[in-house]
Amino acid sequence: TDCSGAGLIRVASLEDIEKVENWDRLKAAELSSTLFVRYIAQGTLWKRDDMFQLSIELYDTKKSKVVWSDRWEENWDNLPSIKGNLSDGLLKALDTTSKVEKKVDTTNPEAYEYLLKARYRWQKRVDEEDIQITRGLLNKAISLDDDLIFAKNLLGTTYFRTGNSSKALKIYKQNLMQSKKLGDKKYISISYHGIGGIHHSRGENDKAIEYYQKALIIAEERDDKMGIGYGLLNIAAIFEYHISEEYDNVLEYNKRALAIFEELEHRRGIAISVYHIGHLNWSQCNYDKAREYYNQSLDIALELNDKSMISYFQLHFAEVYHSEGNYIEAKKYIELSYAIVEKLGDKVRTFHTISQLGIIYYYSGNLFKAKEKLEQALVLQKELEYYTEDLLYTLIFLNLTYKSLNSNFDIEEINKIIKKSEKIEFESNYQLYQLLEDISYLKTAYNQVQEKADNLEPDVAAKFLSYPIPKAIVEEWEKVK
Repeated sequence: TDCSGAGLIRVASLEDIEKVENWDRLKAAELSSTLFVRYIAQGTLWKRDDMFQLSIELYDTKKSKVVWSDRWEENWDNLPSIKGNLSDGLLKALDTTSKVEKKVDTTNPEAYEYLLKARYRWQKRVDEEDIQITRGLLNKAISLDDDLIFAKNLLGTTYFRTGNSSKALKIYKQNLMQSKKLGDKKYISISYHGIGGIHHSRGENDKAIEYYQKALIIAEERDDKMGIGYGLLNIAAIFEYHISEEYDNVLEYNKRALAIFEELEHRRGIAISVYHIGHLNWSQCNYDKAREYYNQSLDIALELNDKSMISYFQLHFAEVYHSEGNYIEAKKYIELSYAIVEKLGDKVRTFHTISQLGIIYYYSGNLFKAKEKLEQALVLQKELEYYTEDLLYTLIFLNLTYKSLNSNFDIEEINKIIKKSEKIEFESNYQLYQLLEDISYLKTAYNQVQEKADNLEPDVAAKFLSYPIPKAIVEEWEKVK
């Protein structure tokens, strides 16, 4: 990762390397061809008491000779620093240097071990117990080295992903202050990224962009390609969801990020970039194309066994089927997603899955199930401090359900949320018309549908207008106008 992150060297992916069971120099040319590499590095690590010995050599398959070798014998406490020595040696042997400043995360080997165990546990988590174990390991690492910002940042992320955004924000802000004090630009950038994520989740998009741009500027200054890739994705995500006229810019940001992650062979980044391109196709009503990209992303998430990503992509499959009016398929994918997020203790995603499930029940005519799920979602939403558009969407369908069941509903609460909403989509406007019987919402929904159709290719527009919700809006407007 250090060598590929230098921006000048392609490193074969771990997935491809793990397929190679063993090799010798007689088969070096064959291995070189299989992995599309010229150089092969290998070595050994031995530990005896408090000392370790490490040897490494770099073999040039083109010249059929060892072009660099080195050997270290040091105290075990110095092990965390060896990663930098290895990558520096490799880069020097290949007559280049890293453009990214490298800083050892910790010089405490015990803290480093706890950090690695915590990171692994978090990446492979399957239930809430894994999250608690992750936090325990991180707190042990931090107790041994208070300057271990990586551990503190991951600790903040565990709270953010489980719905405690206030605690996460407090940790990220403390990390920012400490990183500035240490003069560590890498973690200043990462802290900005975390703070921006909190503001984004709360719908405070101007603040989110401000922090995301700060993070991106530092990543560009450091020529940190990984940081640049994620910075581009973060800014694109805000434009994608909230500023529809930025379509071309958003697509360009996502393509740039994808190119970076492909160069680094960073599978997770590739999956997220491809997903965002799929979501852009969804926003342009090209649902078949959206499904194609979502499938690519889901395949990578399954390959990585990343449960959180799997559930996220499944939920967006449901979004496509919802748009097409295929509520049976939508429900299937929502339930698949829910089965994962409930175990993970991910309250943010749990809110989304339960809310979407309630809406599908409403459209399917199962009002009592709709009421149950939407009430659960509302309770979760209030715990999360989640942003206005999501709250409005849930409230509209919950109150429509109450209305259909001849129960009382709170018009004042709906009106209060409407005033705070930056953007209300055509489906919500149509349902507000159904709920409040105010024709102005129907008119707005109709104009939004016509504007969207006018900006689509003729065949895509015709298909879009044939789907249940746009079709119902047009037909209702024709009756009442």
